[in-house]
Amino acid sequence: MALPVFLTFLFFALPASWIDIRSFRIPDRLIFPGLGAALLVQALVSPRSLPGGIGAAVLSVLFFLFIRKIAGGLGLGDVKFAALMGLCCGPWVSLAFLGASLAGILGFLFLRLFKKDQFRRPLPFAPFMTAGTVGVFFLSRFCA
Repeated sequence: MALPVFLTFLFFALPASWIDIRSFRIPDRLIFPGLGAALLVQALVSPRSLPGGIGAAVLSVLFFLFIRKIAGGLGLGDVKFAALMGLCCGPWVSLAFLGASLAGILGFLFLRLFKKDQFRRPLPFAPFMTAGTVGVFFLSRFCA
């Protein structure tokens, strides 16, 4: 993942994560412009990776729709956010999802162990998805 693409992701993902923490919603007014900006930046700085990013975005949406249908718990905002992750991470997106899942499990355990009064509340997933993408960015720096 190129640095400008990563910074574009963060520009939209950090406020989306904050809003998700506060309201359990990921606003379209951040995700759709984020997708457009990420497409533009990736086309300018790394046009060869654009088809892989688009493919990863489509597969991410399909995967999250499948999870949503089977297990529930994911909102459509999470599905759209997965498209942004896929576009930015490209072939690394599966590792980003793994990182997000592990971070989510740790967040759940933290709430379970230390904040029992908040255990029944839903757990916003956008911050964990952002963390997974940040982890992939740094991992790709070491492995590429």
